[in-house]
Amino acid sequence: QRQMCIRDRAWAIPWNQSGAPALLQELLAGGIKARSAIKSFSAQTTNGLVAFAPGTLVIQAGIQTEEALLLSHEILAKAALNGIEIRSLNSTMTVAGPDLGAKHFKIIQPINPLLLGGSGTSSYGVGAQWFVLDSRLGIPTTMINQQNLGDINLWDYTHLLMADGEYDDLKNSRKSMIARWIKDGGILVAINRAAVWAEELCFEHPQDKCQPAEPKPAEERPAGARAYADFADDNAKQVIGGAIVASNLDLSHPLAFGYQRNDLPLFRRGTTLLTPSTNAYSTPVRYTSDPLLAGFVGQERLDAFRGQPAVIAEKKGEGLVVRFANTPVFRGFWRGTERLYINALYFGQVIDSTELPEFTVPPKPETPRQQ
Repeated sequence: QRQMCIRDRAWAIPWNQSGAPALLQELLAGGIKARSAIKSFSAQTTNGLVAFAPGTLVIQAGIQTEEALLLSHEILAKAALNGIEIRSLNSTMTVAGPDLGAKHFKIIQPINPLLLGGSGTSSYGVGAQWFVLDSRLGIPTTMINQQNLGDINLWDYTHLLMADGEYDDLKNSRKSMIARWIKDGGILVAINRAAVWAEELCFEHPQDKCQPAEPKPAEERPAGARAYADFADDNAKQVIGGAIVASNLDLSHPLAFGYQRNDLPLFRRGTTLLTPSTNAYSTPVRYTSDPLLAGFVGQERLDAFRGQPAVIAEKKGEGLVVRFANTPVFRGFWRGTERLYINALYFGQVIDSTELPEFTVPPKPETPRQQ
């Protein structure tokens, strides 16, 4: 690429690059206004006509302050030297798709996440999220024990991050506080058992929809004695210690921005099942009907999650609840799904409400009787 010029009208950064999220965070931390493309577009660059996918970051020179413009040029030039693809655009008018000033290019606001940890939470789960935030993205992150949630002002934070764990000890007043915060624009990201806990915030009648299945009465359980030595094998069929499973992505959803194929292997550990959303547009990731790719999953457990939602992103008021059936950042090495988590952080704010208006057919007028 040629040396970047401060007289360029805009710069486009494809989001499918591993270094793009850290670059976005650096730009936002510097007070630079960044937009994300919600739809694909094609634009004339200094190297010819280029097609850009949804999620592409766009830095427009004309909307920056003079200080931010100078800083953006410095940050982008350094990123380009480090191998990140950055395209210089010579116009805010596009050849195909929406123009750069259209509503389909949404401003990404800076994020300030709060990570819950402490007693009851998975130290592995909390640590994996902290690693991504701190080492991958360079985000200074506040971490508190879940028992101290009432001691802070939740409205000072944009995201509440809940790893796998037990949250039954959170008082009802805390649940109400979280629900109000979400409706005011907060984004809750809940993983594994935290996602099941969050379902109480997603449905109007959680007692009907979110209660775990009742155990079968003794008379309905399979009869017959089992050998003591069979316990280990029988138990293995009821747990999922770690398997690779197949899922399908909705590539049009902001949580899938940056992916180029709609098939995505997931690391599945644990038996969490998400209560499906009643909104048909809010499930960006779903297990396939034949999900097992590698590892072992007992037949009963495998049948339970065939075709079921793996990730649900549900609007509530101005905010969002993102539920992951399994951690997308497992121990910091499962990079294929890390982007889902990062997209929830930055692009959760651009997800629009998808509630269809109610439609009723008016009754037909009665035909006058013939005399």
